[in-house]
Amino acid sequence: MRSQATESIVGRPGFADRMAALAAQTGQSVDEVRDEAIASLNEMAADQSEAAVMAWSRAGEWLSRGYRIEADTQVLATLRSLSDTSSLVFLPNHRSYLDPFVLRSVLAEWGFPPNHILGGVNLSFFPLGSIARRSNIVFIRRQFRDAPVYRAMLGEYLAHLVRSDANLEWYIEGGRTRTGKLRPPRMGILSYLLDAFDRSDVDDLLFVPVSIIYDQQHEVGLIAEEESGGVKPAEGIRWLVDYARAQGNRRGAAHVRFAEPVSLREVLADARAAAGTDDVRAAVPRVAFEVSHRINQVTPITASALVMLTLMDNGDRAMTEPQMRASLLPVVEYIRDRGLAVSSGLDLSKVDVLTTRSPSEGRRALDTLVREGVVSEYSGGLEPVYSIPADRQLEAAFYRNTLSHFFVTRSITELALVKAAEDQSSDLSAAVWGEALRLRDLLKYEFFVSTKREFDAEVRQEADLALPGW
Repeated sequence: MRSQATESIVGRPGFADRMAALAAQTGQSVDEVRDEAIASLNEMAADQSEAAVMAWSRAGEWLSRGYRIEADTQVLATLRSLSDTSSLVFLPNHRSYLDPFVLRSVLAEWGFPPNHILGGVNLSFFPLGSIARRSNIVFIRRQFRDAPVYRAMLGEYLAHLVRSDANLEWYIEGGRTRTGKLRPPRMGILSYLLDAFDRSDVDDLLFVPVSIIYDQQHEVGLIAEEESGGVKPAEGIRWLVDYARAQGNRRGAAHVRFAEPVSLREVLADARAAAGTDDVRAAVPRVAFEVSHRINQVTPITASALVMLTLMDNGDRAMTEPQMRASLLPVVEYIRDRGLAVSSGLDLSKVDVLTTRSPSEGRRALDTLVREGVVSEYSGGLEPVYSIPADRQLEAAFYRNTLSHFFVTRSITELALVKAAEDQSSDLSAAVWGEALRLRDLLKYEFFVSTKREFDAEVRQEADLALPGW
């Protein structure tokens, strides 16, 4: 049985010509190509049923029961208004299998229709797959480079969704981060979507960068094990049951933040002017890296990240609470001076971030990390001391790395200032800027950096903070 989307695509003018062209390209008959095309469309096309959407939502609520969900509601009101006139493409980072459930829960509260979520076919197992497919989940093969008909139909299906004003969602990293740091963007699906947009008469698409971050995650331990050479368990019923059981403990909040949308029409105009070509794919890297940069900018600093930053910066030595607070003080002052995003409930106006009086977010985070075994507490002395066990270093680094991008420009600026001083440069500003640019280019494949104009302003700001009046 053909899906409604398949019927619509097959019935469009020009589909027969597309089949003939693919037949000539592959050496198959037109009938063979048409059969493969229809099978491919039926494989990926998602249909929506109210019962399935409700079941998916209830499953998500249960799986994410260990978290309270906190979202930036001010931005959501603007996005809801924009969705009435433009298709929105939500591009979140990917930290957990819970991400799609958390995001759908937030959007549903604001009256958004269910996004068409593009996901890996590895999660299309019974019964999850059959429910998900009728809840607008679009399952895509992991590998289809050698499947020209499938590739062509993926483009046709995305074009169909664009013409239908559907909101889309996929995870631009292509998989869950293994380090806590944002992974390089995967640009394949983005290329297909830009090509589909270029062939449509749609005025614009708005890409919405989304940050989803958790105070603590059960998955971090498994991810660390895989990073150490462990084998990732295959997704299936047994895996799903074990995963669901593990989500029962309270682990704080899931924080959802939305960055300013990226207008595809504007990016295309800039990219075409810069590249001197009408090829829409010239804009793909520009869109991908701008989205990734904006995700980083709105990712809030959590109490867990601050705790891990402090403990990991102390070598192998354990720390008392007063020592941790003293170590955190300059970091907290820097975060306040920069006006960086912090998680709701994390009050940086107080010096005692980890105070035991009227437990703060920092204290709760420390207690949870101790309970999870990521932090070790020794209470046999005059006062408790805390450290990170040797076998939990990767997990600790995962939490710390969620805020590392906020310190990259500061680190570059300090190194540039030191280099200019050591060289006794006659033109201090030029020397600092030149070295900052060199380091920026060196790190641009490891971190997502601003445009040169924005970077110039950031370096000046950091230099003024580090050495006022330099």
